[in-house]
Amino acid sequence: MEQAPTSLRKAIGASLLRARLGDAVPPARPRWRGGEPGLADAARFGALLERHREPLLLGLFVCAQASSLVLMKASLLSVAAPAVLTALHQAAAAGGVVAAAGLGLLEEQIHVTAFTVRGASVQATVAGAQLLALMATLRYGSVFMLLCWIACVPPALAAALDWQMHHKRPPQQLQVLLAASAAGAVLEFLSDHHRGIAPLLTLLLWAAAKAAEFAWRLLRVDATAGGRISDQEFLFHARSISDCEETANGPTLAALQNLLPAAPCLALGLVVLEGQTLAAHEPSAPALTVLLLSCGAYAGTVVLQALLQAEASAEGWQLVTAASWLAAIFFDFSERSHEMGAPPLFFTLAAVGGGLACSLVSWRHARGSALGGRTPSSLALLTTQPLVAARHHHGGGGGGGGGGGGGGGGGRADEDEETGGAGGGGGGGLATAAAAAAPAAAAHVDGGDTGGKEQ
Repeated sequence: MEQAPTSLRKAIGASLLRARLGDAVPPARPRWRGGEPGLADAARFGALLERHREPLLLGLFVCAQASSLVLMKASLLSVAAPAVLTALHQAAAAGGVVAAAGLGLLEEQIHVTAFTVRGASVQATVAGAQLLALMATLRYGSVFMLLCWIACVPPALAAALDWQMHHKRPPQQLQVLLAASAAGAVLEFLSDHHRGIAPLLTLLLWAAAKAAEFAWRLLRVDATAGGRISDQEFLFHARSISDCEETANGPTLAALQNLLPAAPCLALGLVVLEGQTLAAHEPSAPALTVLLLSCGAYAGTVVLQALLQAEASAEGWQLVTAASWLAAIFFDFSERSHEMGAPPLFFTLAAVGGGLACSLVSWRHARGSALGGRTPSSLALLTTQPLVAARHHHGGGGGGGGGGGGGGGGGRADEDEETGGAGGGGGGGLATAAAAAAPAAAAHVDGGDTGGKEQ
């Protein structure tokens, strides 16, 4: 006779014991409740996550972006190779975007063609230069120094560009905020014990890369820069790249922005003999752990920005900017509180607070201009949203009317500020605020500039 299964024998034994002892022994409860109740709980949990998806992703984005700066600085203390580390972070970010698209987390898939590569070439160059300058600044400077710079330089560049293009001064309120932010940045630089020529040069390199990003934004709207550029060969190439950029979606641009500059940055690191530095000072296990965490945080920032670019509202991006910068200040101060005093912290808060106030005032100015039918200033159009998000957040329209004359109007004049980011690309994926009135403002600017050019 075959031996009864173990569960059956246990059930028979429990029944016999219960028959002898009466109701003293309760019936055994199942150790696992499967079936419909478990599926219902999972469905309710999934619905709860879906309802709170945007704030959850924004919170993760803030944590990843704020921690990435501190982790980059920590990794550079043990692995003093900014160009090589830039290439590693870019490769990790590109791999993260590809993995997210492959898992179906992104709404659009990655499509790499010769046209998309050509279209992403300018953005990739600018983003690579910004991340390399960011890494070099963290190598020779401090997180506070970098935060002050990225808070005050973009609105100052946009105001200067607005004066150059339209001879328009920013409002009095913005002038006061810009002055306060710039004063805080200068005082922090002078009080920081990392001050020197090397961090100043790297900060200037970052500012030059940011100015190139702003210039490309305006060239996508009007390749002639208001009639200032008449070189037909330059106009042809600018419009051609802009039209090719229109063929790439957000995930494709995010991946290419990090993938294309990785090899040149690695080659630059080998040229300046960073490989010998790595060979002479073999990283320890803790150093490699910090490096992996830094790459993961940066990749998470880029992936989360790609997830949020079509969902986050203007108010959401404003909160992301403020929260990420303030969290980075808190993380870095808790790490270096033993070696810094109160003045650098106070000056950093002043510079960052002034930069955030500039973004908020610019956003309100853009919204008021769009509602009033006026053309927003370059300051309002350039200081609130990441490059990839601005390109695709409202994008789409306009396609290259007049022989590619402005190429894709819709989202081109959308507003920008750092990433980071990198961001994705750009400033190492550093977060930015978005402008709610950007669609109407961009359409107004595109209609005015490209229309005049076609005539």
